[in-house]
Amino acid sequence: MILDRGGDYLFALKGNHPLLMRDVAGYFASPPEKLTQFQTVDADHGRTGTRVHRVSHEVDWLFSDRRCKDEPRLPGLAMIA
Repeated sequence: MILDRGGDYLFALKGNHPLLMRDVAGYFASPPEKLTQFQTVDADHGRTGTRVHRVSHEVDWLFSDRRCKDEPRLPGLAMIA
């Protein structure tokens, strides 16, 4: 419904999708191309934390080896971060 109305969606990948989580973690651990990267620094509660955010628009690898050829896991997927 969201995509049908021209919208986009964002969701957090958690342990309830263990195989997809494993695949994405492995991809970011050793990506085939240089990824766009952003860094943020937060100072909360007496601590300073640095977070590195990486984004990949290369998502075709998620669509192989499925039940049906080219069956997308996430229709309309544009990037992973």
